[in-house]
Amino acid sequence: MPAKLKNLEIHCDYFRWKLFQRNGVYYADARSGSNTQRRHSLGTRNKVEALRSLKLLDMKAAFQHGLVSWEKVAEMLRNPLPISKGNDIYLGTRQLDQTIGQLSTKTMGRYKQVAAKWARYCDTHGIVYWNHVSQIALKKYHSWLQASGRKPRSCVFEINFICQVMKYLIEEKHLPAELKFRMKLPKVTGSDVHRFSIAEVDAILTLAESLDGYKWMYQALACLAYTGMRISELVNLRWSDVNLTSPTPSILVADCGYRSSYATRTKSRESRFISIHTYLLNVLASMDSSSSGHVFVSPGSEKLNADVFLRLFVKLIIKPLAARFPSTEEGRGFITGRFHSFRHAFCSRAVDSQIPQMVILDWLGHKDSLMTRHYYGISNAESKRLMDSVKVR
Repeated sequence: MPAKLKNLEIHCDYFRWKLFQRNGVYYADARSGSNTQRRHSLGTRNKVEALRSLKLLDMKAAFQHGLVSWEKVAEMLRNPLPISKGNDIYLGTRQLDQTIGQLSTKTMGRYKQVAAKWARYCDTHGIVYWNHVSQIALKKYHSWLQASGRKPRSCVFEINFICQVMKYLIEEKHLPAELKFRMKLPKVTGSDVHRFSIAEVDAILTLAESLDGYKWMYQALACLAYTGMRISELVNLRWSDVNLTSPTPSILVADCGYRSSYATRTKSRESRFISIHTYLLNVLASMDSSSSGHVFVSPGSEKLNADVFLRLFVKLIIKPLAARFPSTEEGRGFITGRFHSFRHAFCSRAVDSQIPQMVILDWLGHKDSLMTRHYYGISNAESKRLMDSVKVR
């Protein structure tokens, strides 16, 4: 029976380590009191490879203690991976996810934008390889994003995306495991999306209804206001998913996956039903529902184009009404209202109307109340009414 391997004390460039085996795998344990690196698997049963990994681990620990620059750590790494190549590897994998329906086209497009921005930043800030990417580098990038005017939620999304790429490249052996680190960012709460008030929604629908040649806009905006649907769900809505004749009229917001030629996806990847408000029922009943095509169609177009719709909405509705509903000095308020503002407003009105929480979750397609709480915003008038209802004496 072979003799049990004794613990070896290895003197590296910066710290002393105890090298030992457990179930045949080599581990290293720090021997210096100033080194916070304790037990660490070297991921090999080969002593030569273990000693090579230990040298890099010693260098990494020195970097964490400020004893050496990250560039010196990177010099020890073999086959450095260029930023652009790493992006291509990761995006290529996500492209396959998109093909089989695990990733939406919109999300894939956003990933590409973030990757391109990260590559430009690296090019201008001397980050050539993914091997140079560290926690400090990402903190600097986060500060750069903030200074560039990016909103907190966008900053967190982009940093998390880079960490996601880094993790994938390490898991697939494109980068050494020693480069792994954890990046903890503050959780972003609240929302910067303007919630239309009741008065603002009324003014929007009144103005839209009065515009010559834009009846389709009024009809689409009414649907957004009275259902809380996302704009992507609205433009893909078909008459075959609208039931106007039932005693309980409803709209099916369908997630078709990739089972049909006009396959649509919902954000939750699940279908849901929304009961039709009496006001909206009258609007839909006045429209031509004889076809099985899309419900909302702009003149000269088979399907409503969300981008064109948004530009017209801002030009013909938001800007003309901006003076009536002044924004703050920081430019926040009605002038920043967009399609998603209707969804936030609908959620707030539903909560104020004391609709059961589970019903609101079903209508909006949320899986838990945290997102509903994120959408909710109490109006000043409702806050005053509730305050006056408090019995103090």
